[in-house]
Amino acid sequence: MSFRNGGLVKNDGQVISHAAEPGKIQGGRAVTNDVGVHKRAEETRAQLAAIVEASGDAIISRALDGTILSWNAAAERLYGYTAAEAIGSTNLNLAPPELRREIAEIRELIGRGETVASRDTVRVTKDGRRINVSRTTSPIKDDSGKVVKVKVIKRNRAKRKPMTAQVLAARMKADATQVN
Repeated sequence: MSFRNGGLVKNDGQVISHAAEPGKIQGGRAVTNDVGVHKRAEETRAQLAAIVEASGDAIISRALDGTILSWNAAAERLYGYTAAEAIGSTNLNLAPPELRREIAEIRELIGRGETVASRDTVRVTKDGRRINVSRTTSPIKDDSGKVVKVKVIKRNRAKRKPMTAQVLAARMKADATQVN
């Protein structure tokens, strides 16, 4: 244990000594790691993972070659593939054949480090159903700013469209009531 800035910090490390003659230490150095920093980083990582897993939006990460690296519970519900089926796959054809060119265009933009803002599009589930989704695609960069992965967030639009129609109908009814 040592003190830093008036606070107690737990260190994990080792002491290395140098002896010119047996039993006579001539010099040495101590190598320590602040365990608290690592613990806080792990806690933050766990909290972020829990947020992603609990999200109602499908959150998927991919390698630049298209390999699926992560697949949350909402992606399972949206597409019907389990995480075990999806992760590691490069051949899940989530886009219908006529929209596969869209994927190539998005990959090109991401490769340049650009975020592809929310777009409505169509995707295909495991059982072949077509679904309307809103898709936002963003690059994941390393510390040097190089794009190393892709993050995709998809929201099922099927639930939103009927709700929009209900809201519109309610507004029209309210407007008609105000006119009368």
